[in-house]
Amino acid sequence: MDKKRINRREFLVSTATAAGVIVPGVAWPAGRPCPPPTLGVSGGTTAPTTCVRSGPGQLPKLVLTSRSADGAHAWTFGHPFRQGDVPSGSVVTAEGDVFQMDVRNRWPDGSVKFAVLSGITSLTRNSPKPIALTVASGNDGPTTFNVAEPTALDVSITFSGSVSGTYTLQSALGVNKETWGSRAGAGRVRRILGPVMSEFHYYVPTSDDHVAVWFYVRHYSNGATEVETVVENGWLLVPAPGQREYTVTLAIAGRTRYTGTLSHLHHTRWSRADWVGPDPQIVPKHDPSYLRRTRLVPNYGYTAPRDAAFSSFASDLNPVPFAQGNWATDMFGTGAHPAIGLLPKWEALYCTSADPRAYVAMISNNRGAGRYGIHYRDETTGRIPRYMSYKNNTLTSGWGANAPRGGPNPPVWDIAHHPSLGYLAYLVTGRWLMLEELQFSASSMILETNPVTRYGGGVLALINAPLTERGAAWAWRTMGQAAAVSPTQIAGGAPLTADSSMQEQWARSIDDTAAWNRARYVDGTIDGGLHRNTLGWLGAYVNYNTAGGSIPRPPSEFWGPGWMQRFQNIALGHISDLGIEGLASPANLAVMRDHSYEGVLRLIGDDSSWNWRRAVTYAFPYLKNGSKPASPVFMSTSESFASYRATLGISALSAAAGGTLKQHSTDLDITSSDSSNVGTGYGAVVAAALAMAVDHGMQGARAKYALFTSASNFDTSLAHDDPNWAIVPR
Repeated sequence: MDKKRINRREFLVSTATAAGVIVPGVAWPAGRPCPPPTLGVSGGTTAPTTCVRSGPGQLPKLVLTSRSADGAHAWTFGHPFRQGDVPSGSVVTAEGDVFQMDVRNRWPDGSVKFAVLSGITSLTRNSPKPIALTVASGNDGPTTFNVAEPTALDVSITFSGSVSGTYTLQSALGVNKETWGSRAGAGRVRRILGPVMSEFHYYVPTSDDHVAVWFYVRHYSNGATEVETVVENGWLLVPAPGQREYTVTLAIAGRTRYTGTLSHLHHTRWSRADWVGPDPQIVPKHDPSYLRRTRLVPNYGYTAPRDAAFSSFASDLNPVPFAQGNWATDMFGTGAHPAIGLLPKWEALYCTSADPRAYVAMISNNRGAGRYGIHYRDETTGRIPRYMSYKNNTLTSGWGANAPRGGPNPPVWDIAHHPSLGYLAYLVTGRWLMLEELQFSASSMILETNPVTRYGGGVLALINAPLTERGAAWAWRTMGQAAAVSPTQIAGGAPLTADSSMQEQWARSIDDTAAWNRARYVDGTIDGGLHRNTLGWLGAYVNYNTAGGSIPRPPSEFWGPGWMQRFQNIALGHISDLGIEGLASPANLAVMRDHSYEGVLRLIGDDSSWNWRRAVTYAFPYLKNGSKPASPVFMSTSESFASYRATLGISALSAAAGGTLKQHSTDLDITSSDSSNVGTGYGAVVAAALAMAVDHGMQGARAKYALFTSASNFDTSLAHDDPNWAIVPR
């Protein structure tokens, strides 16, 4: 028997909760709850307590609204925290509620960055209930009581067709498969333990070598249970993958929750979440201003969207399998699609409004993203592939050893246009499925690149086709987001080493990429210094045929996508804010970022160099010769500016404040109807890049941001409804 001493309060709480009784007023932060400011007992004296009840930062309220019947409902959601608000040695509590905090990530100073919060709260139907979060002293170490793994769950999924048979969750309960071993046999692959909610992940193979079922179970101290069912057709190197045709029925507690006939394409998956009993139908509302203050999301500055902004959004928390939702059918032709940016439009709107319609669209679209063929799972580990284990492999690009595919291909997933996937959804729900969507995206992205230009590590080098200038920007964004929130600790979890190694490899990719870019483009310490430049350029790949419209570029020069460089500015600014754990050299990332910022800052000049009114550029001269990418020679800033002016025949423009911004290849003013509208287009991205340069202390950035946005035609009329690029200084 464990002889560790336990006080009467702990004993009463643990035994009552174990019996399924809700104990009001007890906060379960994994450390001990705070007593009142003064503590008295009958027949005794009153004594002051020393427990810290508030930390350096004021925490927000998490508002929960249930559409179910009145009662005490179980819930779990994710929550990010600003650096320093929950210091090391502190925990988050919620007075008056049964409550639990499961820390997943920390800031460099040791304070909590991201945690999964769970509770059991009395809710009135359709009545918002604020959960007041506070900081208390304590630690998030092992607790004296954790919700135990269920011993019985009536969940079955029946297939007929290419896949056949009935498979049950019951077959996996209590079977330890945390060390994986092989694809044979069902079992539990992960535990995340807590006193209010414990999470258990199970794998169940089927009759088909490629199709597998995963159950992600949340089990609460009051007996409530949620089951998330995931059906994948997606092993990495198992031979003969392809389309599977089947009819499927999912039943939980004797009730059919889904039935349908599906064409399941290779390396795709579908999912849904169901409660064993009544669904509490809870939708959260995070404080949007606090979300932005954490720096884990961009500082979107326009926060009053109209109802019309939400009118066409996906609206089903459990969409039908492979639903298109708001995604593009073919990402190759997306252009200005609302999914492109640091976050998709519906997620940016959640960060500005926390509107429930944006929340539902976020969940629905992230589930629907299972339709894309990026879901390659490593059959040797049961996890998303670690790229360091496959240094010579690619997926479809034709370099190295390709992963097998077969049958019709899924909708196109294009690196140059791919959206942020899973990141914000994981931050606000804490769902492992959403984390996996982010990790699948990061893994497939790097495994699509040429193994040679990964340089034996995780370099995302802008010198091969998948990583054009904008492709590199979104690749850096995705890798940075994966490195920022992939867990580095799990409450009582097993096996931690396998899961934390995922974060380590994403962080290594950011390290490798920053070091390589710094050496090549900033310091010039490799390749004879040919690539060092003052243009703020990272990469040498694209060569436009014209300088703008029908104007030919000089034949001895390369003109590249200056507008895509702005995507790089904001991507690097964003991931620099994420507090990525375990970076070997954060300085390299900062140098790479600041070099990129120089490109946009030099475009806010005066008549003698470059006029600020023409900062919205499209094609731009940057290389002196046509030998890219083997031995490019960069122009100097003055050479580049002179070539642009001479080629386009541009006359001098007044640099006075209040002037008008110009289109990228004519002397015409930008208008609200132009494709370069500064509310949503090229001008908005320039302003966003300048805003981030201000945040990171670049010299002169604040004045240049003010000058650019002072233009009489700096049109922000669309920014509230379309906030993707509407980023302002913090």
